[in-house]
Amino acid sequence: LRKSAYFSLVRLRGQALGTYYKRFFHEDKCGIPPDTTKKLLIQLLTHCEQLVPYYSEIIHRLGNSYPENPEEYLREFPILTKDTIRKNFNELKSKDLDHRKWSFNSSSGSTGEPIVLIQDLDFKARAGAIKLLFSKLAGKEIGEREVLLWGSIQDITKGTLGWRARLINKLTNVT
Repeated sequence: LRKSAYFSLVRLRGQALGTYYKRFFHEDKCGIPPDTTKKLLIQLLTHCEQLVPYYSEIIHRLGNSYPENPEEYLREFPILTKDTIRKNFNELKSKDLDHRKWSFNSSSGSTGEPIVLIQDLDFKARAGAIKLLFSKLAGKEIGEREVLLWGSIQDITKGTLGWRARLINKLTNVT
């Protein structure tokens, strides 16, 4: 009951978490097609080439031969550091951001100054589905009691304040 209610709630919020969870669970049981990584990297690089100015410039400079061997192609990319993100924040934004539901997120800053990032609902749905799958593989079903231990007071309060967070924690039986 908790699992159904949780998936219904996130679906009402516009997240495909349940769909991704079922797909990832099926792939874990039946196997992931061997060309999955290559296809997803090509899809990502195509998006970057067309809609992310920072990466579009890099791809233009390197040539767009990534469909042949995207893993090898990525070896030519510069490392994305916190400084690079700060200096090129606007150029790293996707041009189709206005057509997505997104929010800012930031690192805790435990290794220095926090970095601000943008995450859309699709990213959050995929990440949430993977977290649920990892829990299932470890033996915990959605809705079974779970206690989270955390060291950052900001992360604790962010995940527990507000009626939405309390409702989700109640549904998923998380303390």
